[in-house]
Parts: sequence; C-alpha cells; structure tokens
Amino acid sequence: MIRDLMIAEKNGYTICLSIDDGSTYKGKIEFSENKKLIKVKTDYEIVWFPMENISHYSIIYNFSKDEKES
Repeated sequence: MIRDLMIAEKNGYTICLSIDDGSTYKGKIEFSENKKLIKVKTDYEIVWFPMENISHYSIIYNFSKDEKES
C-alpha cells in the first residue's frame, strides 16, 4: 500500500481513502517525513491521520486523449 501511495504522491494522482472510522476522503496526498502520517488535501479541507487508519484506498489516474489512443 505505501509504495502505491508514494507513487500517487509523486505523480500528483487523486486518491480516494476509506478510514477505519467509516469516513472517506478524496484528494491529493502528502506523507510526513517518517511516512507514518498522511495528509489529504480535499476540495474543502486538509486532514492528517495515521497510515494504519486506512482501511481501503483507490488511485484515480487521469489519462490524456493521446494515451487512450496508443
């Protein structure tokens, strides 16, 4: 999981995260220096929480028209 999320952070992909308390967040992510906390920047807020609280994640890839045709 952490490897996928680090790739998403590096490439600026949007992430959908489900947290173990039932809440969900969609936005860009950043890791803390020790990779134990994750920051999610949504359209409405910025939220920090521990990595171990993530119960599910999805990565949203944006493809350009040129990539679809190849």
